[in-house]
Amino acid sequence: MLNWLRKILSKEIFPSRPKIIHCHVCFLKATHTLRIISEEFGSEEEPKEIIIKICGGCNEEIHERYNSSE
Repeated sequence: MLNWLRKILSKEIFPSRPKIIHCHVCFLKATHTLRIISEEFGSEEEPKEIIIKICGGCNEEIHERYNSSE
């Protein structure tokens, strides 16, 4: 008896929202995906791969930090 009421209320009063993906650094809305591959020199192991979601500001900061021409 209560199932039909739950269905009506869940559709009309509490609509589902799309899931917002947050930046792994600052928790703002993520707009970029960053893939990091890490491996040791001379190692026979497979490289480790990390995929994180980041916002535009953190993407620029990471790009400047690791891709500088020094």
